[in-house]
Parts: sequence; structure tokens; C-alpha cells
Amino acid sequence: MTRILSIIGVSLCIAMLSPVLQAANLKTLDVAALPGDRIELKLAFDAPVPAPRGYTTSQPARIALDLPGVTSQLATKSRDLGSGNARSVVVVQAQDRTRVIINLTTLSPYSSRVDGNNLFVVIGQGAGAAQASQPTTAMGAQRVAVPP
Repeated sequence: MTRILSIIGVSLCIAMLSPVLQAANLKTLDVAALPGDRIELKLAFDAPVPAPRGYTTSQPARIALDLPGVTSQLATKSRDLGSGNARSVVVVQAQDRTRVIINLTTLSPYSSRVDGNNLFVVIGQGAGAAQASQPTTAMGAQRVAVPP
């Protein structure tokens, strides 16, 4: 009997530590135009989010960020950005991750950083290499309305 209770206890502990049960949910995506033809995306989650794993493609020009253990709760999968080099963003969910794809006119450098329950992605010259630890500033940011 104690063996069965031990097995049940261990199973419950494993289930509680499962990343699927503790996954962050993507709640909102905000866009801000920055000086110097840069754009900042702010992705807000309901829990801390791990640093994204990203890559770029040149044909077509895209930035793709994988967010393991994240579920998208956005109302739409695709949004037109219409600001600077960034044309649109598409958020898709597959198995145990959410992928954020930023469609560009031409390939540009980007940087990303996690700040609590938020992920900031800055695209454009002066954004630096793709590094989660590189700080970015939103001083002088101009908000751009993006319909839901």
C-alpha cells in the first residue's frame, strides 16, 4: 500500500513540474515604432517566459522565434505591422511551442530580451545581434495602433 502511495506521490510531483502544466500563455502583442526606422514588438505573457530560440532567413526575409512551452491566446494568428521594414507578424502553435514569424521587406538585425512576463524584440539597424541579454530601450517610442 505504501508503495502505491509513493508511486502516486512521485507521479503527481512529475506532473506538477511538467512544462506543459506550467506553460506561459501569450496574451497580447503590442507594436511600437522607434527612431531610426526600428520597430519594437512587446509580447506579454501570463507567466515568465524562457528566452526564445531564433533564426533568420533571407529569401523570404524573416525572423522566426521559437517559444518552447508557450501557448498562444491571441485572437488572430496574423497581423499587418505596416511600419518600417517589418511588414507582418504571424504567430503559430505547433505541439509544445509557439513560433513567432516576423515578415520583413529586407533582412535586418534584431535583438530580443526577456523582462519578467514580457518578451521584447527590436528590429532594425542598431538593434544589434540576436541576443536575449542585450538590453534595448524604448525611449522616444511612438505607439502604433495594431488592430486585434
